[in-house]
Amino acid sequence: MKNLDELARLESMDNGKPLFESRYVDVPSAAECFYYYAGWCTKIEGETIPVPGNYLNYTLREPLGVCGIITPWNFPRSLVAWKLAPALACATPPWSRPPKRTPLTALYLGRLCQEAGFPTE
Repeated sequence: MKNLDELARLESMDNGKPLFESRYVDVPSAAECFYYYAGWCTKIEGETIPVPGNYLNYTLREPLGVCGIITPWNFPRSLVAWKLAPALACATPPWSRPPKRTPLTALYLGRLCQEAGFPTE
């Protein structure tokens, strides 16, 4: 939300939607998505649940690999947030390909991720 005005301006320049909609709908809903999934980071445990009977029951933790994020042009900020936030909450490395016609907000988000200290390799 600290970068609300810049993100809203880029979102409107990118796909031609009204600035009001970008500022008061798209960017805040994307931020809310990140806030929501940030709360899940400490709640995804994968604990083994006991079962009755003579059964072997265990939890196997293994990485699933990279999460590919391909988003369309019409809601580039919101749609990337809906996919990127849960991947980050689960410590799954994301790979994002922004839409060719509306790349500005995705590129700006990449810059914000670098400023926040996200690993880039």
